[in-house]
Amino acid sequence: MKKTLKMASKKLYRRFNYDLVPVNSWVSKSKIPDAFQKQQELLASVSHPVIFDIGAHHGQTALEYQRVLPQATIYSFEPFKESFEILKDNTRAYPNIHPINLALGNGEAVKKLHINQFSATNSLLASHPEGGNTWGQNLLDTLEEVEVEVTTLDAFMRSRGINHVHLLKMDTQGYEFEVLQGAEAALSSGKIDLIYTEIITLPTYQEQHQLDEYLRYLRQRNYSLFNLYNLSYKKSGELRQVDALFRRNPSI
Repeated sequence: MKKTLKMASKKLYRRFNYDLVPVNSWVSKSKIPDAFQKQQELLASVSHPVIFDIGAHHGQTALEYQRVLPQATIYSFEPFKESFEILKDNTRAYPNIHPINLALGNGEAVKKLHINQFSATNSLLASHPEGGNTWGQNLLDTLEEVEVEVTTLDAFMRSRGINHVHLLKMDTQGYEFEVLQGAEAALSSGKIDLIYTEIITLPTYQEQHQLDEYLRYLRQRNYSLFNLYNLSYKKSGELRQVDALFRRNPSI
């Protein structure tokens, strides 16, 4: 079974021009960092953590959090209706996972969501002309634009009476910085403990923010970079995407 899954994963990655990069021989497999295990460890003292899963797509990450943090309450945000329906179906068996058909950003508005050839690349940002060179041709081709409702993390917390978010996970295809801007009150008052976010480092979406901007923005709000995970490279070896884990100071 494991061999079959491995072969299937390789085929899927190749289909969309992803590369599975082998770990350098000098790195012990036992030392390869696992992002979810580390987040579980950092939240070990929290009996019922609250998780915001921003950019939930079909619920893959929500189900992983359900596995490692089964006592968590998970709010999974997915603005694209088709993906949202799949998210609901995939998480229906877990009453602690709450699918929310909204996007989060830096203001309350109705915005256009770019629906791309590969739904996991849908974004509130337009695709960059060089995106095909970064990820492979056609992956980011926009098929249509649909209007979606956008709110802020701060506004959603107020509307639901949520006082604290123990873990903020973001995978919004270049729009993560805007989500942080919409969480200014929560960040500044220390109401978010951990932040686990995708950061794209090569041209993929227009107006995407750079890695150093995330580091500076969060450092100014008393968050430190804990580690980097799931580094993704072009065939040339150039880093194109990374997942970053931040935690609030002092250490939780």
